[in-house]
Amino acid sequence: MASAVRLRTLACNCERWRFPSHRQLVSLQQLTHCSFGHALAFHNPRNRNLTENRVPTLIQDIRYGSRMLLKNSGFTAVAVLTLALAIGANSALFSVVNAVLLKPLPFQDSSRLVNIRMTEKREANRISSVVSYPDFQDWEAQSRSFSSMTVWDTEDYTLTGQAEPVDLSGTVASANLFSTLGVSPVLGRAFLPSEERPGNSGFAAILSYSTWQGRFGGDPQILGRALTLNGQSFTVIGVMPNGFQFPIQQDHVDLWTTLAPKMVVRDGGTPMTAQRGAHWLRTIARLKPGVTIQQATAGLNVVQSAINKAHPENRPTGIDIIPEKERLVGDVNQALLILFAAVGFVLLIACANLANLLLARSTARQKEISIRAALGAGRMAIVRQLLTESVLLSLIGGACGLLLAFWANGALVNMAAKSLPRAATITLDGTVLAFTAAVTILCGLLFGLAPALQTSKLSISHALNEAGRTGTESGDQGRIRSTLVISEVALALVLLIGSGLLIQSLWKLQRTDPGFRKDQLITFELYLPGSRYQDPQVLAFYRDLMPKLQAIPGVQEASGAFGLPFAPNGATIGFDIARHPVPESERPSADTKIVAPGFFPTMGIPLLNGREFAPQDTLSSTPVLMVNEAFVKKYFRGENPIGQQVKPGIGFGKDAPEEFREVIGVVGDVKGTGDLSAPADPQVYLPTTQGPINDLNVVVRTALPLATILPDLRTQVHSIDHDLPLLGVKTMSDYVDESIAQPKLNTLLLGIFAGLAFILTAIGLYGVISYSVAQRTREMGIRMALGAQRGLILKMILQQGLRLALIGVGAGLCAAFALTRLISSLLYEVRPTDLATFLAVSLLLLGIALFASYVPALRATRIDPVVALRHE
Repeated sequence: MASAVRLRTLACNCERWRFPSHRQLVSLQQLTHCSFGHALAFHNPRNRNLTENRVPTLIQDIRYGSRMLLKNSGFTAVAVLTLALAIGANSALFSVVNAVLLKPLPFQDSSRLVNIRMTEKREANRISSVVSYPDFQDWEAQSRSFSSMTVWDTEDYTLTGQAEPVDLSGTVASANLFSTLGVSPVLGRAFLPSEERPGNSGFAAILSYSTWQGRFGGDPQILGRALTLNGQSFTVIGVMPNGFQFPIQQDHVDLWTTLAPKMVVRDGGTPMTAQRGAHWLRTIARLKPGVTIQQATAGLNVVQSAINKAHPENRPTGIDIIPEKERLVGDVNQALLILFAAVGFVLLIACANLANLLLARSTARQKEISIRAALGAGRMAIVRQLLTESVLLSLIGGACGLLLAFWANGALVNMAAKSLPRAATITLDGTVLAFTAAVTILCGLLFGLAPALQTSKLSISHALNEAGRTGTESGDQGRIRSTLVISEVALALVLLIGSGLLIQSLWKLQRTDPGFRKDQLITFELYLPGSRYQDPQVLAFYRDLMPKLQAIPGVQEASGAFGLPFAPNGATIGFDIARHPVPESERPSADTKIVAPGFFPTMGIPLLNGREFAPQDTLSSTPVLMVNEAFVKKYFRGENPIGQQVKPGIGFGKDAPEEFREVIGVVGDVKGTGDLSAPADPQVYLPTTQGPINDLNVVVRTALPLATILPDLRTQVHSIDHDLPLLGVKTMSDYVDESIAQPKLNTLLLGIFAGLAFILTAIGLYGVISYSVAQRTREMGIRMALGAQRGLILKMILQQGLRLALIGVGAGLCAAFALTRLISSLLYEVRPTDLATFLAVSLLLLGIALFASYVPALRATRIDPVVALRHE
């Protein structure tokens, strides 16, 4: 009772000191109705610092803020859900950006690792990532900018000598690969320089940790064990650490070998390692301390100029050096940054929504804030209390968002596995958690600051006199809420337009004709070991295999090719045209494929002129070839290509020279580079019957599912050679889909973000109009009491919502015209300022704005004037 008397006395004193009119008296009932517990805290003798106009402690702010959030459970639930979606999306995408773009490569001092590429002297924009082994040897011997330099290439190996042949993914490299990367085997040793040359004791191999554990059971006696790979003997000399992988790619690497096996040629021909014109190796080097990339590039260009002069028969080339990480990331960098900016827009829209909610809530808390001020709380104390509530709310939303990000992380890894480098390393690590914490706190401050400052400016006398029972919104609050909604509409418009452009681009990309019928095509790769298969055996093997495959029930056609469209193998080879001779160093080049008879009908590639390859085109008959339409347009310029003489820079068999071949046919263009958006390059086709090759992709056209027919395919191959595994079994549709995996991922993620922005914006607009109707209940009651028609009320409210939406759309269109140009490189056959997309998205947003305004407007027309006035 004594406390109540003291409280009444304090309230009366506050009124007497601060308010000139007794009509503004704060009664005990009003005080206890607003915030009785907190008001008592001001009087508690143990908190005398509060009665002396000092701010509450942080712990008290947190306790009071927690009680307020629990009391307003509906508001808290909506706010937490909004924050969880926005912060969760940001955390999930940041985990991708962190893994792909921010994390250093998992090698010692990886910032000094660089990739060396070759550029065409006559075509500055044409860059080749591969080099010949003789050129590399000259670089290594003459350059002074690198502490070490190594070359490598990927290779498939068939492990035999067990019950079933096993396919292993490998890498061939020069002996100093691991010392260049700064990594040592966890078991055994690295390669010796002598092991880069063929020896009498076979070849050396180093296993990955996962292969050692999974394939060989972690056998501690694995060192010195002999393995038969591709029909050749290898000795295991080491095991790499767990988690190590090079090259960094989607598929794991099982083992590493030196270049020694590539220096052995069974047919007595010239090995690729001795051919200066054979560019097939990738280069990675470590810069010396203190040497910049620019200095290294200049120095190596001097070396390459000397090579060009010494070998004028080769195309003159220059040198381009970039960080190894930049090579790995490639074009993914821009796409990820654009997506990260997009998800940031979603976060801003969420913050704007919550700021609107807090502004609306602050109106209902006017009496509470006024009484606090009357009891001595300063403006900064009120701002701190309100910001504490905002940050608490944000922390709860951030925690829920983190749980959502954990779930989304697994989905992102699966979606990005075939389109992003280092996708396997995407995880919510300490960096991502720190980012989430920082974003969470920043959001709490961002959406809480404006409402807190606005609320703290309340006039005590005005608030207590005008608030009434429901509270009214000030003009400043209304303007702030309208500005926030306009910003939401503008940001959402930008995201929706960007998403619309990408969707339209992907739709066109998916409908691009690859040049062949991809449906009902199954392919697998066969590698015939050179130790057992020379040219006659290769020809005999495929001559026996194709009829067996065609005899399988459900198989319509079967053939094969080296250089299958969208497959990783293939070659770009220079050539001469008899009627248009040029110096050897200026020879043009074309994508060269070696195909089996029946390849074009099996693939569904149309024959435009001449004839196809036939079994009669043998090693003893006239050398022939076929070209595509792009080749004819570029090099024959209206001439009849049939009968023209073309000499590819490739020979077959022991010491076989390059020779002119007769063009016998022209086929349609095929997207052979693996990029559906790129135009078809000039292509040359050679017959396997005149150019036997050990590595061939078999293609089978069948309506049967892959799982159904695969056992029959394997049975027919093993009926000829039991030690041959079927490598890379998949459909041609899979190959095509993988080529557009990155555009699909970009479109999907931006579409999700745009959808979130759209929903949040619609909710925000609905909230503003709905709250405006609630605040103007008395006004509308008076209007209708004075004779206003319900249609006029409906029109007035719809105009309010539409006005906000129109301003937001106008601002968004200006921003979109500027920002969509940033995604032009991600678009295919769609302009970044496509007017149809801009118009459609604008109308969509205006339509949702009208709908969001119509619901509260309809509710306003049903207001009973008597009830509205009695309520006030």
